[in-house]
Amino acid sequence: MAKVNQNKLIGALVVAVITLVVVIVIVLIAKSMFPANSSKSSSTLLGTDTNKVYTPSTTPTITTAPPDDSKVTPPETTTPEVTDAPVVPPVSGTTSDTSGETGNTIYLNTSVYLRGSASWQAEKGIVVNKGSAAKVIRVEGDWYVLEYNGNQGYVFKDYISDTPTVVTTTPAA
Repeated sequence: MAKVNQNKLIGALVVAVITLVVVIVIVLIAKSMFPANSSKSSSTLLGTDTNKVYTPSTTPTITTAPPDDSKVTPPETTTPEVTDAPVVPPVSGTTSDTSGETGNTIYLNTSVYLRGSASWQAEKGIVVNKGSAAKVIRVEGDWYVLEYNGNQGYVFKDYISDTPTVVTTTPAA
């Protein structure tokens, strides 16, 4: 009986040592793949998977009320360019506290895609331009389901605001 208990103890010890070796190897591999003080940019770490992201073709400026003696001319309209670039989630807490009540009108503080689900990897729908108004259908965690021009889709909370954004474009020099 003592011989059986001794064999079980040796077997358990061997399993523990093998498990410890495997964990150490995994940690060493992870450290080599993800160095703590890397000089690589975040875009390099994101890999080659790129998505279409809005890039303005002109420099946006915020307009104030013109002097009484000046004429107001409408700004030139430009079509937003959509270029290939990695999609990086925004920094949390960058916008005002937005009401998530169904039916409320909200405004986009940047040009965004309406997405097919509450995920950065979700299929992209139409582009909604900065300053556009949309109706809140419902809120799912950090994602808002919006309706814009008859289209519904998901937009991350940091891209919406309670107040409209006035945007004019200046033609590129």
